[in-house]
Amino acid sequence: HGSMIGWRAGHYSLWADKSIFVGRKAGEQSSGVTSSVVIGDEAGLSASGTASLSHAVIIGSEAGSSVHGFDESNLIGRYAGYAASGGPDSRSNLIGFGAGRYASGVQNSNLIGVNAGYGSLNISQSLIIGNSAGLEVSGAIGSNMIGTQAGTYADTANYSNVIGFQAALNA
Repeated sequence: HGSMIGWRAGHYSLWADKSIFVGRKAGEQSSGVTSSVVIGDEAGLSASGTASLSHAVIIGSEAGSSVHGFDESNLIGRYAGYAASGGPDSRSNLIGFGAGRYASGVQNSNLIGVNAGYGSLNISQSLIIGNSAGLEVSGAIGSNMIGTQAGTYADTANYSNVIGFQAALNA
């Protein structure tokens, strides 16, 4: 059981136990979203929790739409976490316009900034801060990427500290 406010909010949702959906189509066609707060037009639309989407906070227009498995996570900002996948016990923060959009394999990480971590693969135990920082990075385990476009397009940036404007760009 949950609370749903807005046109088609929670419409056709399955297993939306103890969740709150606020906004036009918020949480529509979602499944497995439990003990979560979803706010914004189409926020959490078609979100799924097969890998668990519980105790999450999703705020922003289309934030968390088509997201898969972000347990105990915060997705805040328009398109934050859009079509992203986290996995069980993701415990991540995706904050900013498009932060983590289309990202896959995000675990225990913080992606903060416009398009931070956009389209990235396998980010775990990492801190990515900055406009387009970590954009389409492939493999960032135990890494810090701080600055505009820091680590953007990097290939296997595991256990790295990348700090500064365009630091390790295309590395």
